[in-house]
Amino acid sequence: MLAHEYSHGLGITDEGTCNFLGYLACVRSDDPFIQYAGYLAYFRTLAIHFKRSEPEEYERIRANLPQGMIADLDAINTYMLKYPNFLPEIRDWLYDNFLKVQGVKDGVASYSRIIQMVIAWNRKNSVEKLPQ
Repeated sequence: MLAHEYSHGLGITDEGTCNFLGYLACVRSDDPFIQYAGYLAYFRTLAIHFKRSEPEEYERIRANLPQGMIADLDAINTYMLKYPNFLPEIRDWLYDNFLKVQGVKDGVASYSRIIQMVIAWNRKNSVEKLPQ
């Protein structure tokens, strides 16, 4: 998401913080397409974790998403498959250490911190329910 990268451009190195700021920038936009992009990116982060822990429940939920959202997720996945992983264990180790050298204590694990940040933000701001 470009909003995530913009946060880096402002000098923020932590990946989770950039994910969260990108999410906020998108969902608080007046443009419904930008809002959707923010919610879709956040959904994908949630889905990664949920699919690992509850694969059958994940598939049930995904099958019941709106058709347009399923099409968007499928298009993203198809695009990502064009670029196969090259030595993923080495890549992940190198990137994790690069982030740590840059001061991101949790390394690649920091990307997922957006989940806790969104939950805390919603609680603090009395957000009862995300838009449907």
